Amino acid sequence: MMNKIKWITSLLVVGQLMLAQTFLQAQTVQEQIAIPLSNPAKPGTLKVSMMQGDLLVKGYDGKEVVLRVEMPEVKTSISQAKNGLRKISTNGIGLEAREQNNVVYIESMSHNGEGNIEVLVPRNFSLNLHTVNGEMVKVEDVNGEIVVDNVNGGIMLKDVQGSAVLNTVNGDIGVSFDKVSPNAPMAFTNLNGDVEVALPASTAFTVKAKTEHGEVYTDFDMKLRQDKERVKTSDSKGVYKVKIEDWVQGDVNGGGPEYLFKSLNGDILIRKK
Repeated sequence: MMNKIKWITSLLVVGQLMLAQTFLQAQTVQEQIAIPLSNPAKPGTLKVSMMQGDLLVKGYDGKEVVLRVEMPEVKTSISQAKNGLRKISTNGIGLEAREQNNVVYIESMSHNGEGNIEVLVPRNFSLNLHTVNGEMVKVEDVNGEIVVDNVNGGIMLKDVQGSAVLNTVNGDIGVSFDKVSPNAPMAFTNLNGDVEVALPASTAFTVKAKTEHGEVYTDFDMKLRQDKERVKTSDSKGVYKVKIEDWVQGDVNGGGPEYLFKSLNGDILIRKK
């Protein structure tokens, strides 16, 4: 099915994709750790790997990274016997945090633990965040290169600056940029969910967008590429093939770095902020 781009006359609200996400609530154990940087005067990088739980990263006017964890009180249980042995398990999240040369590493690889993590970082900080089973990864007020992979959950970026490469399998993507890096390509991809990105009205970029079971919407003035550029032909071993590329491609404000938007089951919304 050939996708069509639709221009929208009213602003689309990023918040519609990210209603009522709850962080750090209804827990019984709270921990906070301050992690100093090797060189607080320079930008740093946060790298997070999590198996379970939600993740919130916020920029603040500080010079160290602050880790806050809320989780159920650790409990140990003994299950039924198997081959004469009994299984002993715990719901702890197995968290590890360390810093080296302005790079902060946070790992929580437990498959059984249920804990949410909040991280405060200096505003000029790059992020590399990877989660598997978290309802939401949320980033606020950060300026830097942002990479997020979330397998089973959504991704929300609010009031960020810089660039982003975001990918999820099952969840919506919602982004609100205050400012973008002028020459940085970006990508926003998922399989099941909507992709909504808000950009400053003056942003110059080139759109490449595709959704198999959805529509592409924008309120930007976009100069679409000619259809002939989407037709590819090949002649191999006497077989002549013609393929129509099912992508929406166009330039905004004269064009610029490529912004890739892709979903299998969901709409793509590109709007002015």
